[in-house]
Amino acid sequence: YGSFNMAIASLSELQKNGNGFRSHQAIGKTCFDHLSTMIQFYKDGYEDCAPDYKIFLKVLNALELDRRRGNWSLARKVLEEMLHLSGTVDSNVYWTETMHQDASEKRDNKWKNVNVFPRTKDFNIILAMIANADVVDQEKLDYATNLVDLMEHLVKKERSGYDNESFSNRIVQFEGHGNSYNCKPDIFTYNTLISIAANAGRPEVAEETLEKMAKKSAAGDFSVKPDKTTFNTVISAWARSKTHSSGDKAAGVIHLMQKMADEGDESVRPDRISLTSVMNSLISSAKRSRNAPLQAEDIIQRMEQSKDSHLQPDTVTYTSLIKCWGQKGGLKAAERAEKIIDTLHKRYDDGYIECKPDSYAYNVALDTIAKSGVGDAAERAEAVLNRMKNLFNSGKTDLAPTTESFATVMNALARSGNPESGVKAEELLQTMHNLQNEGISNVEPNTIAYTTCIMAWRNSGHKDAGKRASFLLKKMEEYYDEGLHDLRPNVITYTNVMEAWISSGQHDSFERVKAILDHMIHRSKTVDSECAPTTICFNVALKAIRLSSEPMKDQKAQI
Repeated sequence: YGSFNMAIASLSELQKNGNGFRSHQAIGKTCFDHLSTMIQFYKDGYEDCAPDYKIFLKVLNALELDRRRGNWSLARKVLEEMLHLSGTVDSNVYWTETMHQDASEKRDNKWKNVNVFPRTKDFNIILAMIANADVVDQEKLDYATNLVDLMEHLVKKERSGYDNESFSNRIVQFEGHGNSYNCKPDIFTYNTLISIAANAGRPEVAEETLEKMAKKSAAGDFSVKPDKTTFNTVISAWARSKTHSSGDKAAGVIHLMQKMADEGDESVRPDRISLTSVMNSLISSAKRSRNAPLQAEDIIQRMEQSKDSHLQPDTVTYTSLIKCWGQKGGLKAAERAEKIIDTLHKRYDDGYIECKPDSYAYNVALDTIAKSGVGDAAERAEAVLNRMKNLFNSGKTDLAPTTESFATVMNALARSGNPESGVKAEELLQTMHNLQNEGISNVEPNTIAYTTCIMAWRNSGHKDAGKRASFLLKKMEEYYDEGLHDLRPNVITYTNVMEAWISSGQHDSFERVKAILDHMIHRSKTVDSECAPTTICFNVALKAIRLSSEPMKDQKAQI
């Protein structure tokens, strides 16, 4: 016993101090192997090798600390060995093969005088490892739920006692060693189970666990009274859910927190994390729920009216509100995006420094306006971008337009179908080049910007659409060939150039489209394999033939 105990203890110290042993990540597995050897020696008759509770706990801690991907399953084996060897669980309670023994046989085994009963902290270590796993699926959630059910069952057993042998008497036997048995689930247990449910994509299980905690607390068990972490994790679970009611569910949790706080429990008053999580849930449900943006507005209003400075909405909160409206779309979304930007400026000017407008907030507003579907979306987006540029030129460096800013406005222009949209989009593209030449960062034109500009020409129906689109494509190829890989033309780029020629209505549109298709084939073989034409490209060529006045169209289409 002493040799194994010293080895495991030494490895644990090395791990805690950050010193290497082969690999820092191998320490937990090595401790597990030592424990397995001890158990086997004891089973073979070497009674001096019987591990006690402290050794089991050291191994569990070592497995938790190194956080190797497979360590949670090793920790699970340690816990199950503790349950098995201590004869703690009847065969109809636990679900592993090692526990499928007759209860009386287990109570009579030679381990019954060895204090290896698992405590609350042992169960909590396993639960924490599951919650922190790279992937938390339904299987892990089921296991975690069963663990907590087992803890609750053992507490009932402790109170009622085993048949033929009082469980409580066995507990007293070990209390003299200073390690009384206690595996009662605590608030960490339930909060971790909620986190596992959230990670597994089961928000309804998270909320059911919250309700169980509230019920136990109301019955007098204040040790599991839900705290702010409990509520926030449940809200986060709904925020990550894609269900139709996720926004309503998250808002309902917030209202419960607010109600409890108003009734005197200040410990659960919603904080910024709570409110931001609800905002995120409303964003994800906005496309499916008409009320989501209005619920988000209500939360913002609550924050604005709060006397707690830590609960005042900040730039991130208002940006989330814009996102929520953006998911909804329509005229109201465009109007609210503009208005919220105004609100940010006003609050900042009024001394709320946490509301300082930034480029990201503007970009989200631009995206909301561009995708709103209103007839004047392009003009609205241009106005916001111009405001952004003017403020930047006046010295507000946080409002520097970015590549995304310009590309989003070009996208609005492309959606508008205005005959001048191509001209305006190309002017914006040139502005990006000018700012880049002036040394402004984060505004470099890229493939998306050029392709969106080409799309604006395509949708304009302008007689020069094909010519200008081909010019921009040639510039992209030149930049790419010079080593600027952020300007690599892709199949979408070429397809839009072909469509631009078709929409221009020129007499030689078909020949131009065919030349681009041939160019793609040649370039894919000699320069860039990623620009090989797809089925869509050939379909566009067939469309060009169909719309052309070329003689013998049928034969050309077959070719």
